[in-house]
Amino acid sequence: PADLDLIRNRALQIRDKHPADQAIGALCAQVETEVRAARARLLQIELNRLSQDQPAESSTFQLGTTDATSLVKKLQDLAKTFPESVELRGMLLRAEDSLARAQRARDEAAARASAIDLEVKTYSRLLETKQASRTLSALEEAARKYPESEQLQSLLAQCKAQIEAEEEIKRKASAQRAAVQAAIDKGSALLQNRRYVEAA
Repeated sequence: PADLDLIRNRALQIRDKHPADQAIGALCAQVETEVRAARARLLQIELNRLSQDQPAESSTFQLGTTDATSLVKKLQDLAKTFPESVELRGMLLRAEDSLARAQRARDEAAARASAIDLEVKTYSRLLETKQASRTLSALEEAARKYPESEQLQSLLAQCKAQIEAEEEIKRKASAQRAAVQAAIDKGSALLQNRRYVEAA
């Protein structure tokens, strides 16, 4: 492109030196047309090379950060070299937009992962201190909010199992208290009727 620009500038200088000469003016106009066509061909070569080096331009969003940034940088350099190309400017705008969207998606994913990690740590501590019944509703809400987190799903299952185990212990204790009370009541009745052997 730099060589083509030199040729065009030289043709313009010659035309300016001989403004009245129509033949020179026509030749200079032809040079301008040829230069534009050559620049367009060079740009197409560069774009073809880019499309071979990178996946399809429409998939910039799926590229890694380094690849997408590299693609945008190459397009920016080309846009400086070929400022006349509307197509190139459009490609650059789309690539920059895709890169920005990809960065936002990565930032959101990182923030979400951080929030999940905090939830996991909080509820793990609560379960370690045997506060399953107080934790259940909040843990269910967190598991609904972050369905992709296997750790939260595992903690929820652990919490429910802990609550079930606690309730089973309470049921057994209640049954044992009822049995003791029944024995006391029966023994008291037998003692009142002076049936001491049976009471014993």
